[in-house]
Formats: sequence, C-alpha cells, structure tokens
Amino acid sequence: MNIFTSNVAIRGSVLGYISCNNYYFAFLFCILSVFAQIDFLLAKDNGPNTISFVVLGHLYPIVADDIRLSSLLNDINSRAPNYVFILGDSSLQNSQIVDTLRSTIDANLFFVPGNQEISIDKNQYLTNIGYLNKTMLIEGKYFILINSSDSADNIRSYLETALIDVSIEDDVYLFSHHRIWDDTLISKQPDEHDKSYYFDELYPILKEKVDVIFAGNSKRQYFSDLSENDSANWGSQNVNTIFWVDMIGNIACYSVGMGDGTPKSTYVLVDASQDHFTVTPHFTSTEKYDVLPRDLLQPHINSSAMLKDLEPHQKRQKIYNEIFLILEHRYFWYGIVFLAGSILILLIVVSLSYKFRYRGTMIKLRRNFR
Repeated sequence: MNIFTSNVAIRGSVLGYISCNNYYFAFLFCILSVFAQIDFLLAKDNGPNTISFVVLGHLYPIVADDIRLSSLLNDINSRAPNYVFILGDSSLQNSQIVDTLRSTIDANLFFVPGNQEISIDKNQYLTNIGYLNKTMLIEGKYFILINSSDSADNIRSYLETALIDVSIEDDVYLFSHHRIWDDTLISKQPDEHDKSYYFDELYPILKEKVDVIFAGNSKRQYFSDLSENDSANWGSQNVNTIFWVDMIGNIACYSVGMGDGTPKSTYVLVDASQDHFTVTPHFTSTEKYDVLPRDLLQPHINSSAMLKDLEPHQKRQKIYNEIFLILEHRYFWYGIVFLAGSILILLIVVSLSYKFRYRGTMIKLRRNFR
C-alpha cells in the first residue's frame, strides 16, 4: 500500500468514527481533507526549483576597507542566497581578495572579469578564478557568464554554443561586466575600458532565448556618488541608486554595479522560480545619515540653486563642471577653429594690405626722387 492509499484509508476510518457521533464534525473533516489534498498536489507540482542568488559588481573601491567590506559580505550572508555572482572590477586579479571573498561568503560563488582585471593581470585572474566564460544548468535554469571585454566574434561564438540546446521555454540568465546592450559607451578595440561592439552584433543570438542580463560595471558613468576627482566625466550625483533596468525586446537588462561603495555598498537579491522572478535592492552603509547631508551635495549643472547658496567646494565644482561641459562640446571647438581661421584670414588680409600699401609708397618715393 502506498502512502497516498494509506492516507485515504486512515482518513476513512477516522471519518467513520466521527460520523457515528456527530455529522457536523464529519462534514467539516471532509472539507478540510479536500483542501489539504489540494495543497498537497499544488506543492508537489511546484517542485524544488526556487532559487535565490545575489548579484553585485565593481567592489574594488571597498576591498581594502575591512569595515565596509565585512559589513557588505555579512549582510549578503544574512540573506542566505544559494549563489553569489560578482561581476568584475573587484580586484579579482588579487589572490588575497579572492580568498577573502571565498572564505567569507556562505554560498556558491561565481565571477566574471571586468575591464580592470583584464587590463591589470588577465593571466592572474585566470589563475585565481579558472575561467573567463562559463555556462551552468542549475535547477532547470541556465546561467551564462561571459567576458564582455572580449571581441564580438569571440563572444558570439561562445554564446552560439552555450545557447544551442536552449528553448524558448527555458529560463536563461546572462551575466557580464559591461552593459552590453548600451551602445553609447564603446571602446575602439577589445580589452579596453568599455565594450568594443554594438549590441546588434549579439542580439540575434540572444533574442527569444535570454530572459535577463545582469551587468556589474560601475554606475558612475551614469550616477555618481561622492567622488569629485573625475565627476565631469560621470553622471549626476545619485547616491541612492541600487540598480536600474532597461528593456530590449523581451530581455530585461539590469545594471547592478556600485559606484564608490560609499555612502552605500550595494547589491541585489534575486528570487527565481517557474512562475515568478523578483529583484530586491539591498545596501549597507557605515554612515550615520539616511538623507545625504547638504554639504555633500553636488548640484546638477542645471540646478536652479544660486551660487551664493552653495558651499565653497560646491561653487568650485559647479564652475568646473560648467567649464568641462563647454570644453567637451564639439560646437565649442568648431567655434574656436572658425575664430582662429577668421583671425588668420584677417591677419593675411591686413598683411597683404600693408605690403601693397608699402610697395605703392616706395614706388611714389622713387618717382619723386627722379
């Protein structure tokens, strides 16, 4: 007799006993039994394919700060994820850093290389991690990790192989360092700061197969934190950005990399099953404030705040930003070239005018002396 038959027999015996004493309790017991059986069947159908994983990137600003790094890693452990994905620019070419991450994080740990690991010491990264690209089938879901600093041909070749057995019904998550779908930041060749290809070189392979892309590059090219050194080349200040998402066709593209790691060290927790997918933002901070203090604000270039209302360093930063924006604009340099050309032409005309006038004067003098 199997378990299901045994449960039915026991339930029938108990029901017979109760019905002899009280029909009301017998009816109630039947209703409860039906709902219990429905719950049992539903639970059986769902299966054990719900998994949780953490995704983060661009940790290098905090890897030397024991307090901030420990706070972040302990918070990740408190979420009890099954897996953790660290998406580059995290000093992964440093074996001590990798050992610290592996010994501290209580989950299966996976990596992708960032432009920094590739440019600083690609061979040491390979020694520490063991791969540049990787494909895994976990709980019926595909996890594909790529080296986004590579050439379009190499990435396309790897993806074609990794996705060959994937059907439209499969759940497929792609992990990279760069925002491979963003064509506004492109380097001239592979292994430089940004990706070196357009997304339309990869999209035909990903379309109808990949559901989600996670990128771990810094948010600073779009949203800056507190650093002022190079802020003219970064986005406007927003210390509260944890992640943001774009949609390309049916592919959800998540940017999850942190910036300075201060005031907030950030990551996302993903819960995925057959019928739901949620991304939850998390952060740790060693600061004492929730709202960014006014003296740390870096106003947007178009902010209506008057200079007299700003702190001295904010005034300087606002002026520097305005100057850099002017210098970066191509029409400024068109104007400079036009002005320089006009001045040069004017000088030539004046020079020729004086030359001809001088020659005319000398001719007259010679005639007079004759």
